Amino acid sequence: MRYDTGIVNGAKDGTCLWPEEELFRELRAELEGRFQDLQTDVAVSNGSRPVRHISVLGLPRIGGGAHASVADGNVHIAAVVGSEVSFDQPGGSLPLPLVRGGVQAQTYRCCQLIEQVLRGCNASWGDLACLRVHMPNLEDTTLEDFRLAADFFFQERGCPAVATSVVGCSQLWRSAAVQIEGTAVCPESFDQPQRMLPFTEFQGPPGLPLPSGWAAPLSAGGKGETQHPLRLAVATATEVIFILILVVLLLFAVFEVSFILILVVLLLFAVFEVIFILILVVLLLFAVF
Repeated sequence: MRYDTGIVNGAKDGTCLWPEEELFRELRAELEGRFQDLQTDVAVSNGSRPVRHISVLGLPRIGGGAHASVADGNVHIAAVVGSEVSFDQPGGSLPLPLVRGGVQAQTYRCCQLIEQVLRGCNASWGDLACLRVHMPNLEDTTLEDFRLAADFFFQERGCPAVATSVVGCSQLWRSAAVQIEGTAVCPESFDQPQRMLPFTEFQGPPGLPLPSGWAAPLSAGGKGETQHPLRLAVATATEVIFILILVVLLLFAVFEVSFILILVVLLLFAVFEVIFILILVVLLLFAVF
């Protein structure tokens, strides 16, 4: 996990690249020291398929349930609000006050808490698939504050922004301005939570280049899936046989060729195609092994 943080450390001349830099820097410093080494509790359900319920010790929670549930390689992260963290209570069960700084500070803190939950599930911020946001105030200025803080956090991590849904609501827990939950992907099995790596210096203004391999190659059908070479070969051979059958039938209809001769020709074509497919299979096995 590598962070591009020129947006946090400022430009070379010491000026702030973002006006909110100092606010986010304080929030980051507070959480870094608290959760450098994560400790988690894992409970496994005894249903038809295993589901792991992860709780990060010391992390605030709403409702007393697990911070995340992991099943089939998907991480379902419980909703969080931008509350402070406690250095005294390891369980994180008592309600804590919200961080100061309004929508921007609460949004940034929510992202921080979600990141710690992901670490506890052996995942990272780059594994996020989507975010669901609830806000009681959907005015333009409030939404802009949310967008700014969220973009800042994504750019800190060098990740493109994920699909985000913002939903209005009447009230949130402790009258919070923002509540965020999300879904991510992770390995099927995990043993230890990820360690938090130190921030590294980044020169120049922030940017969001797409990571290598971001644009998946499209198949001939344009559906974003690549076909197996053997399937493609069989499909091609089938199309060739179909075309040849049509040609032979056309010749029979036009020139009244003997029906027995047509069957012999079709049989020869079928044998040729079987030999062709067998040769492709041998070549593929040779290339793989």
